[in-house]
Amino acid sequence: MQTAQEDALPGGADAASTFFTWDFFLHDSQATRLVAGPTPAYDATVQYVVEADAFFVEYLDTRVLELELHVARGWESKRLGVARVALKQVLEDLEVGAGE
Repeated sequence: MQTAQEDALPGGADAASTFFTWDFFLHDSQATRLVAGPTPAYDATVQYVVEADAFFVEYLDTRVLELELHVARGWESKRLGVARVALKQVLEDLEVGAGE
């Protein structure tokens, strides 16, 4: 029996290769490596050098980070969905952690 998630992937989850893409601040677009299988582990860590000035803080306070999930078949890819992460939460988490 296939799940709804497997039905959404052309050829089923076992045959699918997926990856994530995102854009952050003034940096180039980033992507994870292509990962095959029904339970992919992307194991991606990305670090950015930024100047923590008022412009950057305003960016974090007002923007969301969109993580787009794509499925790849050969040279073609299709966006399956997007997760939106409020960057304001990063500021709030930093403020909470600052008091420790």
